[in-house]
Amino acid sequence: MRTRLVNPVFHVLLIVLALGGCAAITPQEDRPADKSMAPAAFERWPALSPIADRNVLVPLNEGKTALNWRLQLLQSATQSIDLQTFIWRTYATGNAILAAVLDAAGRGVKVRVLLDDSFLAHADPVLHAVAQHPNIRYRIYNPAANRAGGTVTRQLANITEFNRLNHRMHNKLLLVDGRVGIVGGRNQADEYFGLRQQQNFRDMEVLLQGPVINDLAPAFDLYWNDEWSIDIDALTEGDPGLNLISERQALAAAPRYPLPPVASVAQWRQVFEGGFAAELELIVDDPQQVGSGE
Repeated sequence: MRTRLVNPVFHVLLIVLALGGCAAITPQEDRPADKSMAPAAFERWPALSPIADRNVLVPLNEGKTALNWRLQLLQSATQSIDLQTFIWRTYATGNAILAAVLDAAGRGVKVRVLLDDSFLAHADPVLHAVAQHPNIRYRIYNPAANRAGGTVTRQLANITEFNRLNHRMHNKLLLVDGRVGIVGGRNQADEYFGLRQQQNFRDMEVLLQGPVINDLAPAFDLYWNDEWSIDIDALTEGDPGLNLISERQALAAAPRYPLPPVASVAQWRQVFEGGFAAELELIVDDPQQVGSGE
């Protein structure tokens, strides 16, 4: 009997070609633009009225302080939340942020979440379940066509689209009610807030209010309405065994960072009184380079 050796690279190429032909992503070229809501009335943010004509930034250097103000900002939302991030892990931090988002949606707040697809393997069923809430919408930026399997499988299946998939969205932005925002380098994960035992990152964010906030909504909309930002419902059908009720139950049982008390008007006034007045300019990269081959 003869044994014939086959080049393993040839097998890998066959698998890549087979998987790559199973699915495709269609850019949403003719979709109507979905714009941010107008800023909330100052009656909903009375702490901002005396300082609304000048930019005030509050450095969020320490992780737990940054997380607490992020959660308090979500808890203070009255009409809209726009959240854009590269990573959102379902650990203590991510679960706390999700709980605050669900609470806000329950109050009638309209929520838009834009996630990069780099670390979303196996996450689609949960995103589908949460998106069943009528006030919550998820879009995935520049998604992999093959949603099955783990990260390696997805990357192999889409290796023929390297020029497109090589463009990722690292933006981190949280805008609440068109009045207060947080921008900076932190993802929604424990290691960005000093909560991991094994490793942590040092990062910086700023809490913002003032005229610069008027630039945050267009910056979010620029990516939200990009043709490669795809609604989760257009990517997969979800898991029939998961729904909003089951996700709420799972979230209630999962470890999570405790939600702080809702910040009072006096606390919001105090935090911005301790901030810095500044001339600010928001600089945002253009997402249109995606898929261009550049």
